[in-house]
Amino acid sequence: MPDGRSKINPISRIVSVYFLLSGSGVIVKIIASERDRGRVECESDIASQRFRLFIQTRGAWGDYMTDLMLDRFGIQVVHSSDIITTDRYSFQVGYNARMAEHVNETFGAGSFDSAMNDVEAFRKRRYQEDFG
Repeated sequence: MPDGRSKINPISRIVSVYFLLSGSGVIVKIIASERDRGRVECESDIASQRFRLFIQTRGAWGDYMTDLMLDRFGIQVVHSSDIITTDRYSFQVGYNARMAEHVNETFGAGSFDSAMNDVEAFRKRRYQEDFG
């Protein structure tokens, strides 16, 4: 968006901010310098073969996602808090977006989206089982 704010849809996968989202979405101001710093740190981690995603994951779907990311891509999920500063949020958005790009470059186009689709299907299935 031209005013520097990003509308994050909770189904959005490539931005990879599966945390902090509720309802139909949230408006979050992204601090470009922190987002860019996250991308730079991710580049360094990729070069060092250290693969991470920062995501608020708890419960059965979070466990599923943690295992899936490690098994499929060798990525460690770092559990993030849902109470976070705008600077830290922006950093994580940049970092996660670059990691998603790396997954697609390494494992083929759409690989990251496919994993997120699997997580979403698992989450919906568990919700149906638990709450009908």
